[in-house]
Amino acid sequence: MKKILTFNLSRSAEAAVKRAAAVNKLRVTAVDKSLYDTALRDISGSAVGSYADEAPDKSMIIMCGLGSGNMNSVLTMLKKSGADITYKAVLTETNASWTPIKMFEEMELERLAVEQTRLSNQ
Repeated sequence: MKKILTFNLSRSAEAAVKRAAAVNKLRVTAVDKSLYDTALRDISGSAVGSYADEAPDKSMIIMCGLGSGNMNSVLTMLKKSGADITYKAVLTETNASWTPIKMFEEMELERLAVEQTRLSNQ
C-alpha cells in the first residue's frame, strides 16, 4: 500500500505532508509513540504498541511503496512548503524489520557521517 508514516511532526509539517499525499493519492498515518517498539512493516492503524520510554525529539517521515514519480513529487512539494522534517526515509526490505527508534538512530548516524564527510572535504 502506498502511504507515508509520520513521526513527531509539527502541525504545519503534518499539514504539508497531508497536502502532498492528497495530490499523489497517498494515505498518511501519524504513528503514535506507543508503536515506537513495533517493526515498521507491522505498523498500521490497528497495531497496538507498548513503548513507554522517551521518544526522540526529531521528526521523521517514512515513505512506503511509493514509485519514483510519487516520491519526487512528495519531496518537491515538501521542500517548496518549507516543512521542517528532520529525516525523510523510504521503507525497504532491509529496514522493514527495524523499529521507529532504530530508524531514528540510523538516520542520525547517516546525518553525522554525511556532515563529517562534508567537513573533511573543506
